Amino acid sequence: IERDFEVIIVDQSEKPWPERGRDFGFPLCYYHSPVKGAVRARNTGAMLAQGKVIAFTDDDCRPGPNWLANARKYFEIEGIVGVEGIITSDHHGDDNWRPVTNVGFESIGFMTANLMVRSSVFHYL
Repeated sequence: IERDFEVIIVDQSEKPWPERGRDFGFPLCYYHSPVKGAVRARNTGAMLAQGKVIAFTDDDCRPGPNWLANARKYFEIEGIVGVEGIITSDHHGDDNWRPVTNVGFESIGFMTANLMVRSSVFHYL
């Protein structure tokens, strides 16, 4: 299995993650931040990233086993700057949660729980 990726965790919980020093078999950069906010976490992670593509997910998301491999082919196409994927909730049938789709978000923004973007474009913006 090709492992040409790094994992960056920006942890905004009160206490640092106890397994932060464990060997997971791939490069892991752990950053504990007392400052809260998804935007700040993404910006911090992007600043720490070394790769050409930055892939964002959230702490309540479970990327599939081929998540990175499936998106990789799009970045081999000239002119593609980012890829946005479907976000599936595991709270179906729970009245405390409602589904949100990407439909209609084209003009006002984008979901970031399943987003990959070229790092050069991210840092330019």
